[in-house]
Amino acid sequence: MLQMNVEFKTYGWILDKIASMARIKPNDRILDWGSGCGTMLNYFHLKFNTSGIGIDLTEPAVQHSVHHAQPRQQFCHMDGSNMRPFPSESFDAIVSWATLYHIRRTLVQCDVVHHFVRTLKPGGVAYVGHLRTEKTQEYWKKGRCRHENATIVRYRDFKTFHQPSWKRHQFFSVIVTKHKDGKAVAAPLEDS
Repeated sequence: MLQMNVEFKTYGWILDKIASMARIKPNDRILDWGSGCGTMLNYFHLKFNTSGIGIDLTEPAVQHSVHHAQPRQQFCHMDGSNMRPFPSESFDAIVSWATLYHIRRTLVQCDVVHHFVRTLKPGGVAYVGHLRTEKTQEYWKKGRCRHENATIVRYRDFKTFHQPSWKRHQFFSVIVTKHKDGKAVAAPLEDS
């Protein structure tokens, strides 16, 4: 679920921007990592006819998601730091908003991103958005998390989403693009 201080009309625009950054297309299979109440995954289903799985550690949020799920959406109560239950190359896209920074250790964050790469189909994109905290910022800014089969790029949320108030909080996002046929796939532009 998006948790931010923006006007309601901006909310849909931000979800569309996330869909663009994650290159979500009709009929894609999506993982929403830290799905909260299921808003983002349901929105993508309604807009793009996607199927997907939402995972979250907060059981009441998962119960709400299950109750309000769109067709072909599943929601599970599970610890997202263990992605082993998901087979390799299961998802066309992975989305996560304001969740990864809850894992305090940056090396564990990187391990989760490596599992994102494993579970993405070739050419797939993981959008990991709205991160914060100085330690996390420094780690990702210096490009310390790398993967031989993916391109990992850091973006500044205030620029991408045209929200000047986010600049002072130094919110940022990470885009992970899995290589296809052994070749790097270009990441989306920051201000696209």
